[in-house]
Formats: sequence, structure tokens, C-alpha cells
Amino acid sequence: MHPAIYPNMQSLAAGIADMGHNVITCNTAEPEEIRAALSLLRENQIIDLSIGVNAMGMHIKYSDDQIVDVYADLDVPHISILLDEPFNPYCNGYADAARYHIVTYLDRTDKEYFSRMDLSVDKYKMFMPLGGTVSGLSLEELLERKKQSSYEVVFSAGAFGDIRQGPEWEKFGVLPSHYMLNMLEDIVYLLQNEPLSVVAAADKVLAARGMAEDNYFQAAAYYFPAILCYIKGWRRRKLVAELLRNGIALDIFGDGWEVADLPHGAKLHGAIAYEGMLQVMAEAKVVVNDEAVFNDGAHDRVFTAMLNGAVVVSEYSAYLAEEFVQNRDIFMFGWQDIGEQLQVIPHLLSDDGYREGIVCSAYGRTINRHTWRHRAERLLEAAELTKFSRDMRAGKI
Repeated sequence: MHPAIYPNMQSLAAGIADMGHNVITCNTAEPEEIRAALSLLRENQIIDLSIGVNAMGMHIKYSDDQIVDVYADLDVPHISILLDEPFNPYCNGYADAARYHIVTYLDRTDKEYFSRMDLSVDKYKMFMPLGGTVSGLSLEELLERKKQSSYEVVFSAGAFGDIRQGPEWEKFGVLPSHYMLNMLEDIVYLLQNEPLSVVAAADKVLAARGMAEDNYFQAAAYYFPAILCYIKGWRRRKLVAELLRNGIALDIFGDGWEVADLPHGAKLHGAIAYEGMLQVMAEAKVVVNDEAVFNDGAHDRVFTAMLNGAVVVSEYSAYLAEEFVQNRDIFMFGWQDIGEQLQVIPHLLSDDGYREGIVCSAYGRTINRHTWRHRAERLLEAAELTKFSRDMRAGKI
């Protein structure tokens, strides 16, 4: 299980409770809790809304030959919060059985992916990046803590695979033919040079070839998982190497970096617990973020860093460009001029007043728009609107 799932869902549950609702949590790794939750859903019917990440909680396995699809015949609405791109092989939930199902996604181009792949046609879908986690400290306390900071520039993410041999096409199925490989390599090349999502890059490459129809897109999408795994690792390693080559010392949290052959200047800490990472961000002056191909969406790391008083230097995202003011709330870079764009970091470290002004501006925008409480509000709005929509179509209104 991803280490951020439990604390993020705790924050979401707390946000819903703060709005005056009764919240019951269920650990889907505990059979007794699953049975109790199923009883509440099926027998007592006291649950008005259920929320889980990916497909967690949607199936209960009693034995190898007895698997229950919990929501297949229930009118209890269920929300699946997707934790990555829908074509990530470890991301699921969007196609599972539920009569009343809302699926959230992290990048706005995922909406096109759902549509063009004919996925979840009977599901309600909504764009919703994950929320930021607050530290419990005031902004003044966070700024004071930075003065005794142990960390200047922090990068938090795993190295994500071996990128030396290029995308591992065979790992995800059939090897592409010669002609298909040319097209796939053009998608990869575009992703190495422009801050685009995989879907947007594929659209661009196919359109340039006169292949805008869905059947071409669906064939190319077979290889999206391999492209995703490769480009995540490629972008992360390029970013870290550019920082170090530009003389920016870096504290790296995440696994896999010990074999990454990095330039001098990296201090490797390995993977740490989510709660420990929050403490690191509360001390960090600058957090550098790769968008993990959410280039028209956002990684929750951006919001959490801002809520913990760090300046965010992030890979470009069209969504973040709408939510924040460039060079006042956030600094964003592309892949062609990355070395030049990263030069803002020494300025941020040498000028405390300038850095604190950025922190205050970003904190104000984030605390008012991007906490888990705000995500809870959007989810409850979506549940109400979809219920109203269903009732109208059923002639109940």
C-alpha cells in the first residue's frame, strides 16, 4: 500500500467530519472491519456515502470462490479516488461494479482518456487533485522554524525504475512493431522536451500523423503504462541531475537513488514515513517537485509543501498556472530551459525576505482552496448533484 494513502484518507475523513457529518472509517486490510462495514451497508442501510481510494472496499473476498461486489446492487453512492493515471496498472476502481459511482481523476487530460477509451461510460467523473496536508503549525511558527532549518532544498520521490534501456515495452505486453515503435518513440521524445501529460503527447503525435480517430488512440494507449513508468523515472533523474550540476545541494527522500549515479551534492535519506516527510517539509526552505506527468493537474506534494511553509519549484502544469501566480506563489520550469529556470533557487535561499513573501502568498491561496477540507466539500457537492441528476432522469423530480 502506498504510504500516503492512510494519512490522506484520515485528512479527508476529518474534513468531512468538520462539516458536521458522522464518519466511520474502515481498514480494508482487516476482515472484521470489512464485515462490519458490509453489515452497515447491506443490512442496516445507515450509510449515505462511501469513499475509497482506487477500488479499495469495492470488493470483499471471503474465499477464492466467493468475492462480493459490494456496490453492484446498492443505491449507496460510492466515490473512487484515483491515485494515479487510470492507465497505471496499479490504478483501478473506475471500471468496477457500482450502481451509483463517482470517479475522481488527477489530470484534466484523463477525461479525454476515459472518453476515447470508452471507459466508465455509465459513471460520473470529476477532476480533483489530492488535497494538501496541514502541519498543525501556524504560518508564523513555520517561518520561525525555517530559521533553524536542517534542509534547504528537498526533493521527495522515488527514482522510479531503471531508465537506461528505455521504456520496457515487453514488461506490459506485446512488443511494438517497427512502425509502431517509431510513433511511440516520438511520444517519448515529446515528453522529454515538453511538459505534457502522456495523453496530451500521444494526441499531438497522432494528430501530426493524420491519425486523430479514437481507434488509433486506443491502439497507442496499450503502451501508455510503459511510457508512464519510463518518463516518470527519466524526468525525476533529469531534474535531480540538473539541480546538482547547477551547484544546488539537495536532500533526497525516496528509494532507488543509491544506484542512480548522481552528480556530487546529493544527500540521500531513503524512503521515510509520510508523517516524517511532513516534518521535513515543515523545515525545508524549498521543495522541488516533478509533476509525475500530471501536467494539466497536480501532485498533492505541491499543496502540502505550501501548507508547510516551503517555496515550491515545480515542473510546469497548466492547472497550477491557473491556480497560482508564477513567480509570486510558485516557480515552474519546462524541460528545454530547465537549467536557467532553476537559477531562482539560489536567490530564494540567499534572500530570506523574498522567500518569505513567496511563502506567505502561496500559503494564503492554498489554505483557502487546496486542503483536504476543500476536497471534502467538492466530493459532497458531487454526490448531491449526481443524486439529483439520477432522480431527475428517473422521473422522481
